[in-house]
Amino acid sequence: MATLPSGVLTFVFTDIEGSTRLLRELGDGYDDVASLHDALLREVWQAHGVVEVATEGDAFFLVADDATPAVAAAAAAQRAIAEATWPHGVSLRIRIGVHTGYAVPSGDNYRALAVHRASRIVDAANGGQTLLTSDVVTRLGVVPMAQWRSLGRFQVRDFDEPIELWALDAEGTVTDPRPPRVRPADRHNLVRPTTS
Repeated sequence: MATLPSGVLTFVFTDIEGSTRLLRELGDGYDDVASLHDALLREVWQAHGVVEVATEGDAFFLVADDATPAVAAAAAAQRAIAEATWPHGVSLRIRIGVHTGYAVPSGDNYRALAVHRASRIVDAANGGQTLLTSDVVTRLGVVPMAQWRSLGRFQVRDFDEPIELWALDAEGTVTDPRPPRVRPADRHNLVRPTTS
């Protein structure tokens, strides 16, 4: 286990889209899929100097002390998943959420608002999507074979203020065109409740 950094950090969460359905369909064969997924992603994290904090099921929780290698790792992870030949003929897609904020380690983990926000960002993504917050984008340098574009502001669960989300488009992958799985903060037809 690498020493966990502290300060202004970039947090990355990943998750397999539809993993429960895959597990039900494949039974014991899901182990082949999950093992390849884990091996591919761990190779990416190591190549980019991103630290694995924890895993839960098929999800990774990672940290980097700089936004650029974290986003480069996210792009490379999507590319590795897209290019892999998956056992049992499955088509695997992952979603990734990336956020930058202040945190210090608590033992071998983090307890910080930035971690919770990053966790909510991955929840907003569809399979094949990598979503970034503005806090990440403002700290980015050059990320080879990748670009990012604003999707607008969204209401993310447990956060009062809208968050601007950015889509990362990585060369060699097909980005899911679906909108994020959260409510837009602007340009919607929901009526704002009246207040006194």
